[in-house]
Amino acid sequence: MMILCGVSGLILGVSLIAVNELVIRDELASLDRALVVAAHNAAHQFERERGALPTGVVTLPEALAPTAGLIAIYDDAGALVRRSPSFRGPAPALAELGVDVGGPVPWEGHPVDLARAGEPLRGVVVPLRQSGLLLYAASTSMVSEDRRFLLHALPLLFILAMVVTATISRAVGRHLARDVERLAVAVDAIGRGDLDVRVSHRVRGSEETAALARGLDAMAAQLESLMASQRRFITDAAHELRSPLATLRGELQLALRRQRPAEDYRAALATAVEDVEDLSELADELLDLAKPGEQPPALERVRVAELVDAAKRLASGDAASSGVELRAFASPNALAAEVCGLRSTLVRSLRNVLDNAIRHAASGRQVDVRVRETAATIELAVEDRGPGIDPAEAASVFAPFFRGRHARASSRGGAGLGLALAARGVEEHGGTLTLDPSFSGGARFILTLPKAPAPQDPARDAD
Repeated sequence: MMILCGVSGLILGVSLIAVNELVIRDELASLDRALVVAAHNAAHQFERERGALPTGVVTLPEALAPTAGLIAIYDDAGALVRRSPSFRGPAPALAELGVDVGGPVPWEGHPVDLARAGEPLRGVVVPLRQSGLLLYAASTSMVSEDRRFLLHALPLLFILAMVVTATISRAVGRHLARDVERLAVAVDAIGRGDLDVRVSHRVRGSEETAALARGLDAMAAQLESLMASQRRFITDAAHELRSPLATLRGELQLALRRQRPAEDYRAALATAVEDVEDLSELADELLDLAKPGEQPPALERVRVAELVDAAKRLASGDAASSGVELRAFASPNALAAEVCGLRSTLVRSLRNVLDNAIRHAASGRQVDVRVRETAATIELAVEDRGPGIDPAEAASVFAPFFRGRHARASSRGGAGLGLALAARGVEEHGGTLTLDPSFSGGARFILTLPKAPAPQDPARDAD
């Protein structure tokens, strides 16, 4: 604030000095113009009345009061010929006034400064029509009074302006300082983990501080969302890992509780291996989910028939143990079509959707894969005849760890990661995974992938 007041004071002081000089210079210029007019009028009267000097009061500029004119007549050599009684003393020689009598005096006059009994005068020397020169002078007391007035008024104006500037600067500084303090308190609260703090509604200062407050609120909201997602991820992951770990521990404790035949130990170890494999698969899915989305590193052309067969083969074990039949329906042209991407990711995405359908399909029912070709895409629809998706839960079905009402009630529920991973894998290849809300009697998920561009003809390239 002190720097602001200092800079303001410097600018204001320079401005007031410039105003003073401009006002005095303007008054002197106005006086010179009035003196030239009065001098020519006096010269005309002098020549018309054949040597009689004019007397009386001459009206000068509107800013100056009427004043008596002092007149002196000189010959061409600069010698004084006659002077008006108002001089009350000897008239000055033209050489003393800096007038070159050897050269022509301009018609618009030659301005001069002189004094009478210590009183400053302003005059102008003009040529007479026949011969000789005329000096017309007047007191500059009004200009001096204006100068004295400005010398007294401008410092007072400067002090008053500085007081007002300092008062306003202090008020504005305090206002802005309060906003900065609020922002500092909010930043400190966020640093201590209080992400509920909001400060934009309390900032009433400049637009810059208001924008900073809005950005701080947005950052806090984003951090709060990220922290909530992290807490949910950790909580859900711990819950999903705890169940198979508890099962594994129970099986091993039961096997070690008493002596058993070798076949019982072998069965317990086989069950333990299955639980470990489930844990490994869940850990892989968690790692895949934690990775940021990246473009597949090595793209390849994958035939739709190979994609469907590979996914069916991987899901056939779960289908067989659940008593579910996997079926595929497609035209030969659709199966012969190709998509472009990472084969393992595409197969895994389709397999995850099939696993989800098998998990919710009733024993003895079918899970169908229907392939449809459009001009630019391939649609892979996976249909099951299970309980379907509750419309209220449709918007969350692709969220990580989400398990619908039917999945939570079932003893065959998964970790809630399959559809999330499948959706991300499809999106990495420029496609979409959607739930068909119009399908009844179960659930229908549609994987839409862009078709691979037509291969180039080598013979055409050679031409």
